[in-house]
Amino acid sequence: VKENQSPNQGVFPSDPLRETLLHKNQSHEEKERRDSESSTGGKRRKISLVSGVIMAGKLAIATAAFSLPLAFQRLSLAMGIALIFLYAAANWMTFNLLAYVSSKINVYDYSLLMRHYLGRTLEQLYNFSMFFSCSIVIVAYTNVAYDILGQLLYEVVYRYDGIYDSSQDFVDNGFMGELSTRYYVITGLLIIIYFPISLFQSVAHLSKVAVMASMGTLYMVVIIVAQSSGYYSDFLKHQSAQVSHAGSGLETVQEVNWTNWTTGFTSELFFFVASGNIILTFDCQFGLLSIYETLEDRRLNKLYKLNNYGVIVITVMLLLIGITGFLTSPIEGYELIFFRKALGDSDW
Repeated sequence: VKENQSPNQGVFPSDPLRETLLHKNQSHEEKERRDSESSTGGKRRKISLVSGVIMAGKLAIATAAFSLPLAFQRLSLAMGIALIFLYAAANWMTFNLLAYVSSKINVYDYSLLMRHYLGRTLEQLYNFSMFFSCSIVIVAYTNVAYDILGQLLYEVVYRYDGIYDSSQDFVDNGFMGELSTRYYVITGLLIIIYFPISLFQSVAHLSKVAVMASMGTLYMVVIIVAQSSGYYSDFLKHQSAQVSHAGSGLETVQEVNWTNWTTGFTSELFFFVASGNIILTFDCQFGLLSIYETLEDRRLNKLYKLNNYGVIVITVMLLLIGITGFLTSPIEGYELIFFRKALGDSDW
């Protein structure tokens, strides 16, 4: 490729749609460059490969990842680990395919990619489905944030009052259990936090936010991993007591599901729910193009390198959360592992 020639110039010289896409993409990049220069003193904001990996990892390792222990309980630990590796390989392939098709025409916008490869009709269908999906996701996450706020408020204010049996009891039956309270708090979160963040023109402006969020997530993972041995030891003590009572016919012993994958195919069909949950934890493709677009070096081999590192980081983190969360509560499942019962006053 000559120095004064676009890397993609001459690949499809007679394709008018592609020329239109390139023109729109160049216009978008020019606008973004002007906006960035006006806000950063003349220097366009870009992110490094390391920052890109962190941002991709944060997109995947969100709240849904902390429900993996429950999925492992329903499927068995062995099946859960196998599915993690299977879906990691599938996502690695989709990451690389996405990098290839976007780099080939130098377009890093889903809508324009849809129009180029599949036509305007499917582009409009994609835009509608993405808006609908994002609307559902943001409501779901604000509901989870509301429950977490309730848990924190219980630990700080109501834990030692004896009014509520647990944090979940406070969230369900306290004043935070009222629908009006939930409505006002969630609306406030949308207005104060989510809406301002959505106004940024580029994800490069969110790199520091992603690092801070990643540190918070990593802190929670460290807590789960560090305390899993204590929780599992406590579980073994209770199981030994159950065994002694079972010998006298007073109590039955619940077995830990290490390898019995058939539990996922009972009448409840846990396999599809739990495996869908595992797939959701890898779901960061929606933000990859924005990360690609803001990289300092957008050569295809660099995009592949980002994908490789990103999949490795995501897989290791999800395995840590799934396995140690499973050991934390092998029998009693929680929708989110950080809602587990406190292990005495030593719980973090």
